Amino acid sequence: MLEANLTAALEQVGLMLERASNPLPVLTRIGASEVENVKARIRSSKTSPWGDSWAPWAPSTARERQRKGNAEQGLLFDTGALLDSVHAVANVYGPGHGTLDVGTSLDYAGFLQDGTEKMVARQYLGWNETVFPFYELMLAGFIEHGTETADL
Repeated sequence: MLEANLTAALEQVGLMLERASNPLPVLTRIGASEVENVKARIRSSKTSPWGDSWAPWAPSTARERQRKGNAEQGLLFDTGALLDSVHAVANVYGPGHGTLDVGTSLDYAGFLQDGTEKMVARQYLGWNETVFPFYELMLAGFIEHGTETADL
């Protein structure tokens, strides 16, 4: 008869289940990464999360930015308030647990993201699916090893 002692394996499974039940550390790290992605779009790439270039300013807006002296900052950057307001919130308790929201609470942020009758949308928020495998590895590494990075 073959016998196996599974005590150590069961302890590891228990630790993995415990970590999976509270993913706050890894969701916080993923959120910080996404906040940096959004800020990079606003600061430099001037593209949507899917790589589409933003439409240029209307001529009147370009003139106003030249007058203000901040045209070199480019699209979606006037005072820096939008850039400074981007944040992530991980929800691991209660309704909607296991979610991660990345966004801003500025009143005008939705107009920039979705556009208006007089202004084209310049989408700066959203998930680019090419980062999902990386985030999946981060989550797996956290559950398996207790770290926010996987052993690759």
